[in-house]
Amino acid sequence: MRLRIIILVLLLVVFGGAIAAFQLGYVGGPAASIPDTLSEDQLVEAYVRLAQLAEHMPIGTPEYDDARKRVLAEMNTTPERVEQTLAYYNERPEEWKPVWEKIQGRLTDQLEEIRTSGQDTAASGAM
Repeated sequence: MRLRIIILVLLLVVFGGAIAAFQLGYVGGPAASIPDTLSEDQLVEAYVRLAQLAEHMPIGTPEYDDARKRVLAEMNTTPERVEQTLAYYNERPEEWKPVWEKIQGRLTDQLEEIRTSGQDTAASGAM
């Protein structure tokens, strides 16, 4: 699992900006005034949680779709609302960068936590 997260973070860092700008779009300040869109923080949280989910099951499977709906329901949103938000901001890729940097930061922080806990586990096992 660590290797998959490392690869995900590396791909996000290397190719993420271009891929995300092309596929996703941005949610920021102006989105808050548009009905049925997510705030920037909500999008970051949803993106990170769905990336974590994708680590445990293949995207596009019925199991993933059900789990995705549950995760988003916990956040009081729906897949349709996320998609609507992304569609709206897909036309504004220049605004995506600050959100993408937040997402990368969160995923990088999680990777560092995994590395740290792995080192702690290895160090305690060596004693």
